[in-house]
Amino acid sequence: MSTTFERLFSGSILRTISLIITIIISFFMMPFIIHSIGDKWYGLWVLVGSLMGYYMVVDFGLLAATQRYLARYLHDIDDLNKVINTSFGVLCLLSLVAASLIAVFMYLAPYLVSDASVVSTMRWLILILGAKTVITLPLMVFNGMLSAKLRFDIASYIEIIKNILRSILIVIYLVFDYGIILLDLINFVSEICAFIAISVCAYKIYPEANYGRKYFDKQFAKELFKFGKFSFLIETSNLLKHKIDDFVIAKILGLSFVTTYAIAFSLFNYAGQLVSNLLGGVMTVFSQNEKQGSAVLKRNFLLFAEVCIVLVTFLSVFMLLVGEEFIILWMGEKYQKSFDILIVFIATMLVGGAARATTPLFYATAKHKKIAYWNIYEGILNLCFSIYLTLSYGLIGVALGTFFSSILFRILEVNYACSIVNLSKWNFWVMVMKHWTFGSSMLCINYLVFSLFEINTFVEILFICFLSSIIYSIVISRYILSVELKNVLFKNLTGKLPHKVLICFFNVLPARN
Repeated sequence: MSTTFERLFSGSILRTISLIITIIISFFMMPFIIHSIGDKWYGLWVLVGSLMGYYMVVDFGLLAATQRYLARYLHDIDDLNKVINTSFGVLCLLSLVAASLIAVFMYLAPYLVSDASVVSTMRWLILILGAKTVITLPLMVFNGMLSAKLRFDIASYIEIIKNILRSILIVIYLVFDYGIILLDLINFVSEICAFIAISVCAYKIYPEANYGRKYFDKQFAKELFKFGKFSFLIETSNLLKHKIDDFVIAKILGLSFVTTYAIAFSLFNYAGQLVSNLLGGVMTVFSQNEKQGSAVLKRNFLLFAEVCIVLVTFLSVFMLLVGEEFIILWMGEKYQKSFDILIVFIATMLVGGAARATTPLFYATAKHKKIAYWNIYEGILNLCFSIYLTLSYGLIGVALGTFFSSILFRILEVNYACSIVNLSKWNFWVMVMKHWTFGSSMLCINYLVFSLFEINTFVEILFICFLSSIIYSIVISRYILSVELKNVLFKNLTGKLPHKVLICFFNVLPARN
């Protein structure tokens, strides 16, 4: 348990550092890029990026299935070779499907935007990003190999180096202003280099693995598809929930509005990534201890769910507290309306935070069939809501469409997960409401205190967040966290942090085994 926790902890810290580097780069680069190429062209770049998200569903859910089976068969060489080679072979075939989609999307380009002048550039962007997906799709197996052994540290180091390389190239782009197509080529080069590095590292940490056509198993390929088809539905529905909004905006309101929406979505997305990175490896842990019985699954699910809720609520409080001032200082008063969109995203994130621990549980226990259909229904509902509300309320209607469709299905997912692990739904939602109530109280107190001061610089925002987060963390650790979570954190952080610090935060001694 300690070794697993240490790998997850160190990997999560490195993944978080990598994400922070990405956020810092975005913090400096995004305003310059938008002001350099303009709202319309940046909106087009975002739109093509969203379109490329549909490439990721051509794996038909095999990546999630591969990671699950790799985690199960780490100590069985024959099965391990079968999983690696079969997955790689099938993904190579599916990359051909991805290649055919390039022609389809290039044909559809004129129908996705209302401005005919951008179609030619849009097709070039589709070609470049599509080629990247075709090349990297089979290599994603190696990323799953790292995850199966909880080597998130390696992936994090590669991600950090990739971000540094990309930032250097973007600086060159900003200096010489080569155009939006070169911006796409920068992403292409950096992603290809990162996947090559991941593949080499995975090859080295699996010296026991063998590669070749003789390890390809047709029967196992069918099993992968059987498991993965519902993952495919979930991924497709996620695109309907999160990527379709850009197309609705571009077609109804115009590309410039995509940029305003993208500013709010980027903050929302980075917050979600931060939580995911801190909790990296959850599905792998569930897969490894699934055979230990429902009691272990129930305990882990409840612990991970509480951590998710704590992190999401914490981030939501500070995004609401200083989000408007941050956007104005970061992007300019022209984009102040992005904060209205961000408020809706934060509400969506809070509801989703309660359900974050359900996804790895469903995958690890192969209970994701029903969820796949629910997500499809949610995606369709989101599309309908977004179109209707955009026509009625403009840009904020798109975000409201996502929010309204999310509430119902997140509640359904949580209740279903509770039934899987025999957990009282009432107890779960009481725990959620406890953290939401505490977060709301802290937000009100902080808002009343800091509304007395005028915020004019990023330094002042950082000071407010730092001071408030210390108080927030101490209070929640001492009085709000469950005893079970306190004991787990205290036990596993002992030796990594000074004992006095742990006592200050948790005010509890570790439970006896």
